[in-house]
Amino acid sequence: MADMKSCARCCKALPLDAFHLSKRSSTGRVSWCKPCIREHRGQKERILEPISDRKTCSACGVVKMRDQFHGSGKNRQGITNACKDCLRAARGFKPRNPIIDGRKKCSGCAEWKLLDDYALRSDRQIGKRSKCKACESAESRIGGVQVWRHRRRRYGLSSTDYAKFVAVQGGHCGLCGGDPDRRGLVIDHDHETGAVRALLCNRCNSGIGMFGESEERLMLAIAYLRRFARAPVAE
Repeated sequence: MADMKSCARCCKALPLDAFHLSKRSSTGRVSWCKPCIREHRGQKERILEPISDRKTCSACGVVKMRDQFHGSGKNRQGITNACKDCLRAARGFKPRNPIIDGRKKCSGCAEWKLLDDYALRSDRQIGKRSKCKACESAESRIGGVQVWRHRRRRYGLSSTDYAKFVAVQGGHCGLCGGDPDRRGLVIDHDHETGAVRALLCNRCNSGIGMFGESEERLMLAIAYLRRFARAPVAE
């Protein structure tokens, strides 16, 4: 009987070869025989039913689409048992800006307006911005006025003067002659005297500032680039 072992599932005495090896067991073999293990695995390997696109909420009992539930990795369906509305109600959720009769209160003018009067915003709960289009347009104009007030105060340059610079330079950068990016041409000025020199693209204006407006450093940079420039390929 030394070469025999009793299976803990079927209680049959079988040779040791009928059991898988195991380092954790004192006998060096698993407690179930190979046929019992195969049978048990066959019972577990069943075909799962396809996941439906609808589910019954465990709270309100209403059948709803999958997108009405939050995602969850705790069950096979991958969504919560209760729908979003029921979970919000259970947590005492109150929307900050509710929609009543197809209207929404603007956080700017405090007027109730139709949803078409608001711009779209996907990261918002209701998919609309908090302020109406009219308020956002007014703020944009005010922001532009504030920008020109800052430019006039710092550079002594009005919007008319800026337009003249753009016309003289043909809408191009005053240094490299390239086209500006979406931010437009920026004002380049002498940091010692404050005098406006020209309108530059952001890259050129940043480059001059990084070199401290030093001609010596710029010449050293040119020499450096020439020293490591690739020789032209002979034809």
